[in-house]
Amino acid sequence: MARSSGQGDNGQFVYERVPVSKLFKGRRGKHNDLILGVLHDLRSLPKDEAIRIPLKKVGRVSLTNLRSAISRAARTRKIKICTSSDSDYLYLWKTEGPMQIPGSKKKGASRS
Repeated sequence: MARSSGQGDNGQFVYERVPVSKLFKGRRGKHNDLILGVLHDLRSLPKDEAIRIPLKKVGRVSLTNLRSAISRAARTRKIKICTSSDSDYLYLWKTEGPMQIPGSKKKGASRS
Protein backbone atom coordinates (compact mmCIF):
# COMPACT_ATOMS: atom_id res chain seq x y z
CA MET A 1 0.00 0.00 0.00
CA ALA A 2 1.30 3.48 -0.91
CA ARG A 3 2.36 5.84 1.87
CA SER A 4 0.89 9.32 1.89
CA SER A 5 3.05 10.54 4.79
CA GLY A 6 6.16 11.12 2.65
CA GLN A 7 8.30 8.97 4.98
CA GLY A 8 10.12 5.73 4.31
CA ASP A 9 9.94 2.48 6.27
CA ASN A 10 12.37 3.63 8.93
CA GLY A 11 10.66 7.00 9.57
CA GLN A 12 13.20 8.90 7.44
CA PHE A 13 12.05 11.18 4.63
CA VAL A 14 12.11 9.65 1.17
CA TYR A 15 13.36 12.76 -0.66
CA GLU A 16 16.26 15.06 0.06
CA ARG A 17 15.54 18.47 1.57
CA VAL A 18 17.21 21.68 0.37
CA PRO A 19 16.89 25.29 1.57
CA VAL A 20 14.54 27.37 -0.58
CA SER A 21 17.18 30.13 -0.71
CA LYS A 22 19.40 27.78 -2.79
CA LEU A 23 16.80 27.20 -5.50
CA PHE A 24 17.07 28.81 -8.92
CA LYS A 25 14.24 31.32 -9.10
CA GLY A 26 13.70 31.71 -12.82
CA ARG A 27 12.29 29.87 -15.77
CA ARG A 28 14.91 28.63 -18.17
CA GLY A 29 13.05 26.80 -20.90
CA LYS A 30 14.60 24.70 -23.61
CA HIS A 31 14.64 27.64 -26.05
CA ASN A 32 16.26 30.09 -23.65
CA ASP A 33 19.04 31.20 -26.02
CA LEU A 34 16.54 31.93 -28.80
CA ILE A 35 14.33 33.97 -26.45
CA LEU A 36 17.28 35.91 -25.03
CA GLY A 37 18.38 36.81 -28.57
CA VAL A 38 14.92 38.06 -29.46
CA LEU A 39 14.73 40.13 -26.25
CA HIS A 40 18.15 41.61 -26.99
CA ASP A 41 16.94 42.73 -30.42
CA LEU A 42 13.66 44.05 -29.00
CA ARG A 43 15.43 46.31 -26.52
CA SER A 44 17.21 48.22 -29.29
CA LEU A 45 14.31 48.12 -31.76
CA PRO A 46 13.09 51.54 -32.98
CA LYS A 47 9.41 52.31 -32.41
CA ASP A 48 8.51 52.18 -36.11
CA GLU A 49 10.14 48.81 -36.91
CA ALA A 50 9.36 45.12 -36.30
CA ILE A 51 11.54 42.07 -35.91
CA ARG A 52 10.92 39.37 -38.52
CA ILE A 53 11.79 35.88 -37.29
CA PRO A 54 11.92 33.16 -39.97
CA LEU A 55 9.95 30.19 -38.65
CA LYS A 56 12.15 27.73 -40.56
CA LYS A 57 15.19 28.90 -38.56
CA VAL A 58 13.75 28.35 -35.08
CA GLY A 59 13.94 24.58 -35.25
CA ARG A 60 11.06 22.40 -34.19
CA VAL A 61 9.38 25.09 -32.10
CA SER A 62 5.72 25.63 -32.96
CA LEU A 63 4.54 29.14 -33.70
CA THR A 64 2.21 29.01 -30.68
CA ASN A 65 4.97 27.95 -28.28
CA LEU A 66 7.42 30.49 -29.68
CA ARG A 67 4.91 33.33 -29.41
CA SER A 68 3.99 32.29 -25.86
CA ALA A 69 7.59 32.05 -24.72
CA ILE A 70 8.51 35.45 -26.18
CA SER A 71 5.38 37.09 -24.75
CA ARG A 72 6.02 35.60 -21.30
CA ALA A 73 9.66 36.72 -21.30
CA ALA A 74 8.81 40.21 -22.54
CA ARG A 75 6.04 40.60 -19.95
CA THR A 76 8.37 39.66 -17.08
CA ARG A 77 10.79 42.34 -18.31
CA LYS A 78 7.97 44.89 -18.67
CA ILE A 79 8.38 45.16 -22.45
CA LYS A 80 5.01 45.59 -24.17
CA ILE A 81 4.94 43.83 -27.51
CA CYS A 82 2.55 42.96 -30.31
CA THR A 83 2.89 39.97 -32.59
CA SER A 84 1.67 38.93 -35.99
CA SER A 85 2.57 36.04 -38.25
CA ASP A 86 2.17 34.56 -41.67
CA SER A 87 3.15 31.14 -42.96
CA ASP A 88 6.87 32.00 -43.01
CA TYR A 89 7.56 34.59 -40.31
CA LEU A 90 6.71 35.75 -36.80
CA TYR A 91 6.71 39.53 -36.49
CA LEU A 92 7.28 41.34 -33.19
CA TRP A 93 7.23 45.02 -32.36
CA LYS A 94 7.17 47.14 -29.25
CA THR A 95 4.12 49.11 -28.27
CA GLU A 96 3.56 51.73 -25.63
CA GLY A 97 -0.21 51.57 -25.26
CA PRO A 98 -2.58 48.63 -24.99
CA MET A 99 -1.31 45.59 -26.87
CA GLN A 100 -3.28 45.69 -30.10
CA ILE A 101 -2.57 45.15 -33.78
CA PRO A 102 -2.95 48.36 -35.79
CA GLY A 103 -6.24 48.38 -37.69
CA SER A 104 -7.95 45.83 -35.45
CA LYS A 105 -10.99 46.71 -33.34
CA LYS A 106 -10.46 47.80 -29.77
CA LYS A 107 -11.68 45.53 -27.00
CA GLY A 108 -15.09 46.51 -25.81
CA ALA A 109 -15.91 48.41 -28.98
CA SER A 110 -19.53 48.17 -30.01
CA ARG A 111 -20.46 46.28 -33.16
CA SER A 112 -23.03 48.55 -34.75
